Amino acid sequence: MPKTVRNKSLLILTSLVIFFVSTSTLAQTEQVEPPSQLQELFEQQ
Repeated sequence: MPKTVRNKSLLILTSLVIFFVSTSTLAQTEQVEPPSQLQELFEQQ
């Protein structure tokens, strides 16, 4: 597996973890939006 592909998969996995953690936190306030950090990560790819 090429290193770049592995790093990208790792980045996507990390983003998903961050996303699920923040959605479960935001779900308590009934405000489910992806954090701006996550949007920036996906724009960079």
